[in-house]
Amino acid sequence: MIARVLRGGACTETGEIVTRSAPGWSLALSKGLESPARKVDPNEDACGVVAGGIGAVAVVADAHYGRMSAEVSVDHLLGVALQEPPPRALSAPVIWEWLREHLSGANAQVRARQSTSACAILAVVVQGRSAWWASIGDCRLYRIRGTDSTVCNPLRGTYLGDRGLVEPEVGQLSLEAGDRLVLASDGLPECRYGQETLSPSDVAAAIAGCSGEAAARALVTAALDGGGEDNIAVIVGEM
Repeated sequence: MIARVLRGGACTETGEIVTRSAPGWSLALSKGLESPARKVDPNEDACGVVAGGIGAVAVVADAHYGRMSAEVSVDHLLGVALQEPPPRALSAPVIWEWLREHLSGANAQVRARQSTSACAILAVVVQGRSAWWASIGDCRLYRIRGTDSTVCNPLRGTYLGDRGLVEPEVGQLSLEAGDRLVLASDGLPECRYGQETLSPSDVAAAIAGCSGEAAARALVTAALDGGGEDNIAVIVGEM
C-alpha cells in the first residue's frame, strides 16, 4: 500500500501549490492568496490518501484556530488505513462503522491536545465500483461523470474536535469506469471568502483533459485564478 500526505505546515507561501500522487490518485495543496479572515497558521488544510490492496482511503481536512486538528486527523486516519485497512465491504454499514470508529479516534487525539483547533473533515473509502464517505463540516465530495458534476455530501456547520464526536453524515456512491471523485476543502469553490464562485460544472471543466497531478493542480489553479482567498486542499481519484 502507498501513502501520500500533504500538510499545511509544509505549504505556507502565498499562492504556492504543492502536489503529490499515488496510483489513480493525485493531491494538491495551497495556502491560497491573502485571506480576509485571521488564521493562527498560514495554512490550516491537510489531505492524504492510502491506495493499494483492495481499495483506497482518501481524507481532506480544513482546520480553524490552528492547523493541528487537520494534520492530526489526516495522519490518524491514514495510519489506521495502513495498519488496519477497511474490511472488504459486504454492506454499507460495515464501512460506515469503520469510518465512525476512526473519526472518533481522531477526535479523541485532537481533544487530548487541549487546543482551540477543530476541523471539517471528509473521509472516503473506495473499493471497486463503490465509494463510502463520512463527513463532518463543509468539505465537499464531487462525483464527476463526463461534464456532469455533483456535490454528494451535505454541508454542515459542525467540526471535529469542538466537543464529543459529532455524528458524521454518511453515504454511498456507485461508480462507473471513467468517473472521478474530487474531495476538497471549502477553499476550492469559495474563491471569494464565503462566496461559492466555482460551481460544480466549473470543477468538472477545470480537470477536463487533465490526469494525474495535473488534474489536482488544475483545480487549485482555477481557485487561485478566481481570487483564492482561503487555503485549498484537493484530492482527485480516477476510477
